[in-house]
Amino acid sequence: MALVIAGPAVASNTAAVSVLPVPPPALSMEPRGLPANSHMGRGQRVEEILDRRQRFPVSATDRDFATLNGCGPVEGSLLALPLADYLHYLASRGVCFPGQWLDSLFAPADADFYESRTRLRVINSVQVRRNQPTYSDTRLDMRVSLEKIANRLSLILRSDDQQDERLAQRDRVLTGSGDGDPGVFRAAVSWAAVRTRQAAALVDVGLRGSSPVVPFARTRWRYGMSLEEIVRLRLNQELYWRDSADRFGSISEMQFERPLTPNTVIRATSGAETNRSLRMAGDRWAWSQSVSWLGRLRYRSVIQVSAVWLGNRSEGNRLETRKASIRLRHSVWRPWVVLELEPFLIDDMLDGSGWVAGVKAGLELQLGAYD
Repeated sequence: MALVIAGPAVASNTAAVSVLPVPPPALSMEPRGLPANSHMGRGQRVEEILDRRQRFPVSATDRDFATLNGCGPVEGSLLALPLADYLHYLASRGVCFPGQWLDSLFAPADADFYESRTRLRVINSVQVRRNQPTYSDTRLDMRVSLEKIANRLSLILRSDDQQDERLAQRDRVLTGSGDGDPGVFRAAVSWAAVRTRQAAALVDVGLRGSSPVVPFARTRWRYGMSLEEIVRLRLNQELYWRDSADRFGSISEMQFERPLTPNTVIRATSGAETNRSLRMAGDRWAWSQSVSWLGRLRYRSVIQVSAVWLGNRSEGNRLETRKASIRLRHSVWRPWVVLELEPFLIDDMLDGSGWVAGVKAGLELQLGAYD
């Protein structure tokens, strides 16, 4: 299970915080003569939503699908909504209200009470892998943006964290006994010391791990730039301290990204990590290399095709794990219901078992600022 409470996303960190980072929709995917539909702002009416759905009967993956503002007020009779939308709206308001109330305590009297936004993801997933037991879990992922308290301060609380700072977690490599992505618990305060369009500097202090839970501190620098206006370069550098066997460590990453079409991009990422545990095991560095093709099929439908290599550097470069996967995320029935499917092939070269096939499927329910 994972719970995340975080502030506004840092622009230069989009690739790290997005559920599945893809290019923005092309102009051809803009609504046909209609205003943008991302929660439709304040003053939204139930009658308008139902009328739009009747006049423009499109699928949940289309931008024209009329959605409710889960974190804001809606005028008119809520009972006129379909039962699923009615219950989802009530649940979304319940998710958003605590953050809005807390944020309002630090705001002037004339401030917008509904400015704070909360998104809660409830993710049920199952993984089937040849010669391994079936693995299933349920995770929560919550992000709360407290705009009035501080636009550079975030509170983070996660368990079973699949976006941990470990390189293997970042590339979604499933190794070992097949018990899914292991993840770790993490609770921290994160401060964005610098945040511009190109650069960001963040400091995290908190607790991580389980049995035992240990304190940690981390600082991250990120910089992005364009090369010849067709390739985007991102440089990430992290230094951390953990009160565990890892002690002091660092992670360096370099990422190249090139748009192929208005809705597709190819991305190559190289990373290396070192800490005391790796050095005591005789490995100077753990390294990661991945190549991904990402595309937007519809407004709420995306696909990622990726290949990942993991290894260690001691006397030479030792390749330990290879993985190839296709990951599809697609909204079904409503924009806040997401189906995810990821067939994969993985080769754990240390046990000599060769390539093993598997598939991971997930059903996700989103509440609050889901769109």
